[in-house]
Amino acid sequence: MATLQELFKEAFRLWHVKSPDEPPKHGYPTYDHFERLRKELETKAILLGFGGLKVKASVGMGSWAEIPWIGMRNPYLTDNFEEGEYVVYLFAPNYDRLFLGLIQGVTHLTSGELAERTPRLRKKIVRPDDFYVGINGRLSKNTLVNSKPDKYERGLLYSKKYDIPLLSSDEVILTDLKAALSSYRDYVNKSIE
Repeated sequence: MATLQELFKEAFRLWHVKSPDEPPKHGYPTYDHFERLRKELETKAILLGFGGLKVKASVGMGSWAEIPWIGMRNPYLTDNFEEGEYVVYLFAPNYDRLFLGLIQGVTHLTSGELAERTPRLRKKIVRPDDFYVGINGRLSKNTLVNSKPDKYERGLLYSKKYDIPLLSSDEVILTDLKAALSSYRDYVNKSIE
């Protein structure tokens, strides 16, 4: 059984060797590995006491995404990953970095709207210890305004950065995931009261 540390490292390795001409779909190693990682994170969330979350991996539709992600949302707060807030792992392949954080859905918002909305949402959450306000680093080298990487960066309420070559043990990964999910649960409970 592979560890989370190994699964994350393998996700980055497969991302770097995938063929850009292959569309992301079942049967391709990169796509299938992200689905395996999604299932493992869903299982870990349940074991940590956070059952009932909807967990989704996104590597792109039709073509590979610039920033793949795996999100965990509470269905009582939001019906999809385009709106509302959820816990996310954002993969920054250009830098071999992984970010765990709380993000708001960015699909229907402009970068300007996110810049206005994000500070208000940050006041409503309790940021876990050792997590950065927003993002500490970049997701992409050539981030254009209103691109997905730009919106993800502006939409992050808090995050923790992991350099993949130095990725911590599963114990640290799970401790951080538990902290992020605990903060998220508190936020959800306040939002749906």
